[in-house]
Amino acid sequence: MRLISKILLAGIFAFQLNAANDEININFKDLKVMDLIKITSKIIDKNILVNEEIKGNVDFISNKPVHKDELIKILGFALEDKGYSLVQSNDMLRIVKTTASNSNVPIVNNNAADSLYWMVTEVFTVKDADVDYVASKIRHLLSKDAKMVTNKDSNALVITDFKDNITTVKQVVTIMTSGANKDTVIVELRNIDAVEAKKNLDAIAKSKFNDKIETQKVTVVENRDNNSLVIIGEKGNINYLARYIKNVDNDTSLIKKDSKVFPLRNVEAINVIKILDSVVGKKTYADPNRKPLVSVDEESNAIVVMGPSDEIEAIGTLVTELDKEKGQVYVQARIIEVNDKLIDEIGVKYGIFGGTAGSNGLATFSSGLNRGGKTLITDVTNTIGLKIPNIESGLALGASLNLLKENQALDVVSEPSVLAVNNKESSIYVGEKISIQTSSSVTDGGTSRTNYQREDVGLTLKVKPRISSEEKVTLEISTLLEGIKETKDSTSGNPDTLKKEIKTTAILNNGESVIIGGLIENRNETTNQKVPVLGDIPVMGSLFRNDLTTMSKKNLVVIVTPYMIPKAKDITYVRNQLAELKGMEDKYLQDSLIRLKEDAVKKKIDAKKREDKLKALDKELSKDEDTAPKSVSETSGN
Repeated sequence: MRLISKILLAGIFAFQLNAANDEININFKDLKVMDLIKITSKIIDKNILVNEEIKGNVDFISNKPVHKDELIKILGFALEDKGYSLVQSNDMLRIVKTTASNSNVPIVNNNAADSLYWMVTEVFTVKDADVDYVASKIRHLLSKDAKMVTNKDSNALVITDFKDNITTVKQVVTIMTSGANKDTVIVELRNIDAVEAKKNLDAIAKSKFNDKIETQKVTVVENRDNNSLVIIGEKGNINYLARYIKNVDNDTSLIKKDSKVFPLRNVEAINVIKILDSVVGKKTYADPNRKPLVSVDEESNAIVVMGPSDEIEAIGTLVTELDKEKGQVYVQARIIEVNDKLIDEIGVKYGIFGGTAGSNGLATFSSGLNRGGKTLITDVTNTIGLKIPNIESGLALGASLNLLKENQALDVVSEPSVLAVNNKESSIYVGEKISIQTSSSVTDGGTSRTNYQREDVGLTLKVKPRISSEEKVTLEISTLLEGIKETKDSTSGNPDTLKKEIKTTAILNNGESVIIGGLIENRNETTNQKVPVLGDIPVMGSLFRNDLTTMSKKNLVVIVTPYMIPKAKDITYVRNQLAELKGMEDKYLQDSLIRLKEDAVKKKIDAKKREDKLKALDKELSKDEDTAPKSVSETSGN
C-alpha cells in the first residue's frame, strides 16, 4: 500500500493505490482536463496523444475504490463532455474531436474484442427487416455526436458512436429482427435507475404476456449511458409497459416507489399471485399512485412487488403467512378380505361374542382385545416418539388382525401407504388393467371381428387430510371398487361391470383408525369332486364326477390410519417409529390372549361356585322339607 498525493495549481487530485488488487480511491475537484490526462497516462502506463490543448476543469467524487482500468472510463466521460473522444491507435491512445471527421475513428466488426477506446465505427447487417425502418427506430438511442448511415444495397447499418451505445444498438437490432415485426418505444427515466426498472418490467412481462409466442414476447433493454429503457415487442404490450414505468417514474406524486422480490419455498407462486391480485384489486387507494403492482416469476417461483415501501411491507407479511411450511400426513391403508363364517367361529373360541363379519366384526374383536396389558402400554408410550393419544386401541386393532390372519379368517390384499400434504388430495390404486370385449361383428366375407377396450379393475382410495391441531386430523375418504361380474349378457356376450363407492369424512386422533366396510361382492365358486382314477375315464368318468357350485361373499374391508409427521421430522422417522409399534402388536396379542384365558377360567370358576352354591341351597331346602312338622290332616290320613 502506498499513498500518492499531488497538488496542482488549478485544483486538488488525491488517490490511494492498492498494489495488491490495483484498486484506487480517487477524488478530485477543479482539476484541469490536461492534468487528468497526464495522471491517467501514468497510472495505466499507456501513452496518450493530444493534438491540441483541451481547456476546462472537471470534478470527480467517489466513496468506494475503483480499478485503475476504470480511470480510462472516467477520462472518457470527461472528454465527452468537452466534445472529445478517446480512441485507440496501434499501441497508444489518441484524443480527437467528436465533431470532426470520423475518419479518425477506428472501424470494428462483430468479432472485435473490447478495447480501451470509447468512440468506434461499426458495420453490421440487418436481417429480415428494412434497414431504413430499423434505423428510424434506433436513432433516439444514439448520442448527439453520433453518425448513422444506411446502405440499402447490403441492408447494412454504419454507426459511429460511443462503445456503450453501439452495444445497446446491436442488442436492440437483433431483437427487432428475430423473426417477427416488432415495434419499439424508448422511455427516458428521471427518478429511477434503468437497471432496476428493467428487472421489474421483465417480471411484469413474464406474468402478463406469453413469452412462448413470438408475437407476444417483450424484451426490455436498459441504456445506462442516458438512463433510459428500450422496450421491444408488440405495440399494445410495449405501450402498456411504457405507461406503467412512466407512471412509476413520475415525480409529481411525491411517492417513492420501491421494489422487492419474495422467493417462495413451500407454495406455488402462480397460486399466491391470485390471492394477492384479489387483495390489491379489492383495496381502495386514495392516491392511485400508491397501488402496488404484483407480478410472478414462474422460473424462480417468486413474487415481485413494486410500489410504496409500506405497501410492499404489508404484502410481504401476507406472502410470509401464505408461504408457511405445510403439514404432512402419512396415511396407511390396509385392504383385507374377511371370511363370514370363520370370524364368528374364532369369536366364540376366544370368548369374544357379538362379532359379525365385516367392519363390525373387526371392531368387536378390537374391543375384546383391548386392555391387553397396562405395563406394555406404558412401555410403548415411553418408547414411541409419536404423539398417539389412543395407542392402546391401535395396538388392539393390529392384534385383532394378526389373530384373525393366523386363523385364516382374513386375507390381507394390500397394505399401501401415501404421503399427503395438508389440504391436498392423494390417491392409492390397487388393481390391474384388463381387456374386455366391447363388441363383435361378422363381415360380409365371413370374418369375425371383435373389439376390446382396457378397463381398470380394482380399488381406488382417495384421502384428503386437514390438520386441525397437533393431535387431530380430519380425513375426507373416498373408496371406489370396480370389477367385472362373472355372469355375461346372453345377447352380446359382453361382461357386466360393477362399481361400488363409499365416501365419508372422519375426525380422527393421530394414529387412530377408521374401518370402512360394505364393499361386498357375491362370488360363485365351483368345486370338482371325483372318484380317483374312475373320474378320469373318458365318457364313463362323468358318472364318477360331481361339480358343486357354492355361493360365497367377498367382504372387502379398508382400514385407514393417519399419522401426522412432527415438525423437524421426516417420513423416515415416522416409518421407523411405526415399525417398532408393529413389532409390539404380537406381544400385545399374547398378553390379551392370556387375559382372555384368565377371564374364561375365572368365569368357569365363578360358574362352578354358583352351581355348587345352588346345589347346597337345594339340599338345604330338601332337608327343611323333610324335618318340617306334619299337619293334622296328614296325621289322620296315616
